Amino acid sequence: MIKKILLVLGAGIFLAACSKQQGVVHGTTSDGKQIVQMAEKNGSKQMGSATIGPDNGKMRVLVSLNSPNGSITQPASIVLGTCDAPADVKFALADAKGGVSDTHLETDWNTIGGLAVAVFKSPDDPKTMVACGMIQ
Repeated sequence: MIKKILLVLGAGIFLAACSKQQGVVHGTTSDGKQIVQMAEKNGSKQMGSATIGPDNGKMRVLVSLNSPNGSITQPASIVLGTCDAPADVKFALADAKGGVSDTHLETDWNTIGGLAVAVFKSPDDPKTMVACGMIQ
């Protein structure tokens, strides 16, 4: 009985740790869009998700973060590299306002797969990342 309890607890801890990894795909929508976890960066306490997928012939990227500073405008982009080692911007996204950015891009899965969706602190501080997730 104790072994079973320890096994269940261990599995729960493992799953909880996995769910906190940045860029973990934690689902798909009924129409095949990918939902990517956006993890906080640099102590921002901002996290959420990006829903990515085809929409009317374009690729829609809808970022939704909790926004402690409700009305703040934050630059968002799809960047080369990873969340831990971001590189140049591949696609600029609409600025996140109140934690939401909604953009339609002329691209496809082959182009954006493996890139990172990133949101930055402010137009005055566009290098400090506050949230990021990896597109699978």
